[in-house]
Amino acid sequence: MGKILITGASGFIGSALARHFHSLGEELVLFVRNKAKLPDDLSASSRVTVVEGDITDEDAVVRAVDGVGKVVHCVVHPDNFNRELAWRINVEGTRNLLRAARDRQAAHVVVLSTCAVYGLYSVGEVKEDAPLVPSDDVYCDTKIEMERLCLACSDSGFPVTILRIPSVYGPGSALWTRDLGYMLLERKFPLIGGGSGAFACVYIDDLVDAVSLVLREREAHGEVFNVIGEQSTLKAFVAGYCRALGAPMPRSVPGWAARAFAYALTAAAKVKGRPPAIHPKTIDMLTIRVTYNGDKLRSLGWRPKTSLEQGLARSAEWYRTYASTMRESG
Repeated sequence: MGKILITGASGFIGSALARHFHSLGEELVLFVRNKAKLPDDLSASSRVTVVEGDITDEDAVVRAVDGVGKVVHCVVHPDNFNRELAWRINVEGTRNLLRAARDRQAAHVVVLSTCAVYGLYSVGEVKEDAPLVPSDDVYCDTKIEMERLCLACSDSGFPVTILRIPSVYGPGSALWTRDLGYMLLERKFPLIGGGSGAFACVYIDDLVDAVSLVLREREAHGEVFNVIGEQSTLKAFVAGYCRALGAPMPRSVPGWAARAFAYALTAAAKVKGRPPAIHPKTIDMLTIRVTYNGDKLRSLGWRPKTSLEQGLARSAEWYRTYASTMRESG
């Protein structure tokens, strides 16, 4: 493949990808803001070059891209509080990367996006050719703009593949493993509307397999794929994690009450100049009524290898070790 550049390599997904490709003997360039956050086994390897910098810094991005064959772009600003910062990272940062990769003749770029680009209020089944629907959500809307840059590159002849991913869980996940595990055990996570909202997810190892597949398949050049492991309801996912953790099922809260509470928290947070504990758009995401069609990626041969039960059992095992370590150190 030549050298593989992974942006955001110190994050949950980026570090999992780095470990995977490193285990295959690949030479890697890992682009991070802080080298100290990289696992020691990666930063000390002779097959790993670490480039520190910000995705919004054109010179730093050029240094990272120089001499690589393929690129996996994982950098993201996920919250809804700072629209300007999200635009700089998710949109302008991606523009920097695509420009540098094209100018230095990288062979292929894979960009991680989100299924939320289909909108937070869509219903029914959506495939990759469905329209992208702005939702007045900072994260979703900047990802739509990011995708437009990627599609324009592909249209001009430079191969970019977009992977639209749902909720990613597994050992190391901050949101859907660490934070959710804590909240379930402490009874701080309510089921919005009884948890009847649709919930699509993919286990981290299965996402890594999907990235690895499209990175080596020429058929994936210029294409968009939904990466869907499991689809059910939020209640089913939470119930499975509760069983694995030995936690009680959370109480249910009406959707209207949760949304009103989130609006109140957001208003108070704006006054204090900090992100809210929960954003109204988060409520929208947890009550969505949509199913994502993943057949296109499966036609390339990808299949999720991890059942929801297996993935949640591994997540719970990781969480127990993590929580024990935190208690001992704190």
